[in-house]
Amino acid sequence: MLKNPILYDYYVRRNHILLSTITGFTYALVFGYSSKMPAYAILTDAILCSFLFYIGAVVIWSIYTFSHFESLNASIHLAVNIGYCVICLILFSGIELLAANIVYPEYISAFISQLVPRIFSLIIIYIAFRWYYLSNQPEKIEESLPDDSNNDCSEPDDHKKIERITVKVGQKIKVIAIENIVFLKAEDDYVSIHTEEGHWLKSETMKKYEACLPQDQFARVHRSYIVNISKISKIERYGQKQLLQLSDGTSIRVSATGYKLLREKLNL
Repeated sequence: MLKNPILYDYYVRRNHILLSTITGFTYALVFGYSSKMPAYAILTDAILCSFLFYIGAVVIWSIYTFSHFESLNASIHLAVNIGYCVICLILFSGIELLAANIVYPEYISAFISQLVPRIFSLIIIYIAFRWYYLSNQPEKIEESLPDDSNNDCSEPDDHKKIERITVKVGQKIKVIAIENIVFLKAEDDYVSIHTEEGHWLKSETMKKYEACLPQDQFARVHRSYIVNISKISKIERYGQKQLLQLSDGTSIRVSATGYKLLREKLNL
């Protein structure tokens, strides 16, 4: 099942909120300062633009994902993209213009005089977002990485163990050696693979990695987490709860079953 990662992946959502805020404030500050708008007007525009950029990213990502218009011929594909862009420009500029007319009507003429450069900036932002979407489609990862088929074990009773995990990063392929993995986290239909360099999404199941990763090196300490035992810095206990401190600074709560399994693996 395809899902919008901005909504269902905490890290992607956090990054998009941050990026939308930076883009919104930069956009409002540049045009507000050049037209000598007061601070309250710039701040209002910045907050509104940040919100619109985030909501727009969520909606457009969902449209891209579920419309499947990439299968259309080139001319229709281009026309659909232009149509989406025009609709976004009309909605964004219209909402911003309406807010400007309500909050700071005395500067509406200055706002209108900047409409052309504002629209041009929005087109650039739209193109950048489209490029970002095309470079980050987790549902296409498996098609791009045929070599993983020689490194998989699809059944729990298959004793073949994986030695690396490959993920798509933009137009490149990153190979992650299992010894560099700190932990894996369930993210709906994906698994988030965390190393000390960063984290990446993979269209897989925790059940598969639980079966395929070396049992003496990894432990499933929670239904949502598999940890690399060698990356555990310390185990802390708070009443009936246990927390793992990992080498990258992450704290993970351990279930009762996971704690029992971990004690067996560590001979505690």
